[in-house]
This record gives sequence, structure tokens and C-alpha cells, in this order.
Amino acid sequence: MGGGASILAAAADSRVSALANFAAAETNPSAIAAIPNVVCPISLISGSADSIVPVSSNGQLMFNAARAPKILPSITGGFHCGFVDVPAFFGFGCDSGTISKAVQLANSRRLALEFFELNLRGRQDLWKRVWGETMKLDPALAVQGEPYARVAPYAQRVPTTAGASAVFTFDVQNTAAFADSFDVLVEGLPWPFTLSASTTGPLLPGASVQLQCSVQVPAGTPPGLQRFTLSARRASDGATRAYGLRGVRIL
Repeated sequence: MGGGASILAAAADSRVSALANFAAAETNPSAIAAIPNVVCPISLISGSADSIVPVSSNGQLMFNAARAPKILPSITGGFHCGFVDVPAFFGFGCDSGTISKAVQLANSRRLALEFFELNLRGRQDLWKRVWGETMKLDPALAVQGEPYARVAPYAQRVPTTAGASAVFTFDVQNTAAFADSFDVLVEGLPWPFTLSASTTGPLLPGASVQLQCSVQVPAGTPPGLQRFTLSARRASDGATRAYGLRGVRIL
């Protein structure tokens, strides 16, 4: 029940800056009832084949009850005893999954390390592995996440010609229950661009602001598609991001 107890501890102590655990089990007093009081980013790392602490009746209920930012990465084929190096009682009573213990331990450590490196050390290069498309498309995982923000539309392509510009209009929405500001960032774009604003300023809960990103395509650029990412990073923690995918189609 150590995972569930970590939720109780974080709920009781606002100094906790980030919470990640493995196969968290319900406790008495209830971790599910306590998790709405956790105010830091949360990662509930689980195994899809866990028959001792099933994710459906533990991690999923914790995720549903938690405040965002929150993420529920479920390791495909992961099992309960796959989260420990050496199980107690020589493995008596352990379950099994469809992946090896070595694979599960490697994935577990990676998920926890990247989450803490981003949230505690500010490793911005890791955000896509925690909140972005790299995490979403990881074949070893099934992921649910809520970053407390939204970039809309999620995907957008704008046609243009070499030597001209492409203008993307998008909204940044604060889906949290408290006011916050957002830094707007562009990544993966090799050409000059301008943002109508690089920060939103404080947005009330549910409020949104419309922004523009204008991309200048150099003369002589051959026809094709240039993809890039627009993201909105929460100022309150400097780590959590919502993102959208963009593409400039050169005709």
C-alpha cells in the first residue's frame, strides 16, 4: 500500500512538488478520497495486467478523483510484482504479465525519472515524454492525461507558397479551477515565426484567449509539409503543457 500511502502524504503536505507512484492501492483511510487534496502534478504508473491491484479499481479511480495536472500511464502487459526487483516470500502469491520483469522495471524507472526530472529539475526537453506526443504514441503504454489546459484546434494545416507566410489562429484555454498564465512555445520549426503574444497573462478558470502564429516560408523552399508543435506551458509549475500539432503545406 506504499503507493496509496504516498497519496495520503502528499494530500497532507502542500510542500510536495510532484507525486509519482507504482501500482498504488486503495488504503484506509482512503487514498481515493484524499487525492483531490493533492495540489501538485500526479503520475499514477500502473500495469494493465496487474491482478493484485487492478488498475480499474485502484489507479483509474484515483485518476478520476484527482485534480489535474494528472497522468495515468498503464504499462501494457505490466503486472504487480513486475514493479519490484525482488518480490517478498520468494515470489509466493505473485502474479505475471505478458512482458518480462526486466522490461517492466526499465519502463517503470524511465516513467518515474522523466516525470521527476521535468517537474523537479525543470528538464524542459522531457516534456514531450511526459505530456506530449512521444508519451501518447509510446507502444509500450496506454495513457490518460489531463494537463489543465487546452490548445485548440489540436491539429491544423495551412497552405502557402515559398516566399510567403502562413498564419495559424488558435486558442489557449485554462481548464483548471484556478487562474493561471501560460507561456506559448513553438518547437520543430526551422523558419522565422512571430507570435501575437508569447504569454497569455492570467486566465480565469474556463477562460481562453485567441492567438496567432505567423510563419515565414523562405523563398525557394520546395513543395512539401513542415510539421511543428505549439504548446502552452503552465506558469504555476513551469512543467505541465497542453499542445497542438501544426503543419505548413508548401504548394
